[in-house]
Amino acid sequence: MEKSTVPNPKETASFSTLYHQETPSLVQQIDSRPSLITPTNWDYKDALTRGYNVIVRKGTNRFKLFRFLLSRIKFSKDGFHLDDYLCFWQLYLEMIESKDPKFQKRIQFLQDENLVEFMNQLQDIRVFPYNPRIETVRKLDSLPLVYHSRSFFGMERTGWSKHYRLSFNSRLVRRRVPPVPYIGVGYKDKGSRRDVANDGSPSWQIVASVTAFKEREAEELNGPPPDSLEADP
Repeated sequence: MEKSTVPNPKETASFSTLYHQETPSLVQQIDSRPSLITPTNWDYKDALTRGYNVIVRKGTNRFKLFRFLLSRIKFSKDGFHLDDYLCFWQLYLEMIESKDPKFQKRIQFLQDENLVEFMNQLQDIRVFPYNPRIETVRKLDSLPLVYHSRSFFGMERTGWSKHYRLSFNSRLVRRRVPPVPYIGVGYKDKGSRRDVANDGSPSWQIVASVTAFKEREAEELNGPPPDSLEADP
């Protein structure tokens, strides 16, 4: 899917939306150690440019889902997320371009002047999750498609927020394939045991030997513990 801006709702066009540019750094999420070179398995910026798919659960009423997402802008406490935004636009443009005669009665609600004006303002959103201002909430109050708060929270409790999801066409973090495990043969062949130089966690034998060495060293410097002194005749 080509990268382009969200089209004007008044025009009939194929669906294509903005890619979110402010992606969190996977380097900060996976490893806190600083690095001057981005590892090849963290090439997430290139993966984001390969497109995505908005998947809507089969059998879902798209008009009710659109109204649910429109109401989510007003009532959601954690904001309007990127997957909400992309699904919201895809549903709207699909319904506007629909040729189904049974759907023509609902087209007039989607072409309402106040709704079209509000949709044009949504094109300026760049940061997610989006939290509307007081002026935006007041405009939502004038839209007939916005559910009442009781209806919205009722639909949210019944799982309408799980009726859609976002799927990227490419993996953001390339999977590291582990080596095939095998049993070592001979004294020097250790098989597929872990490489301490890579994972950095020592074995229990090393931890035990280091702890015992420190205890002996402390005993030589400070003398035997009090219990052992009382036990001597």
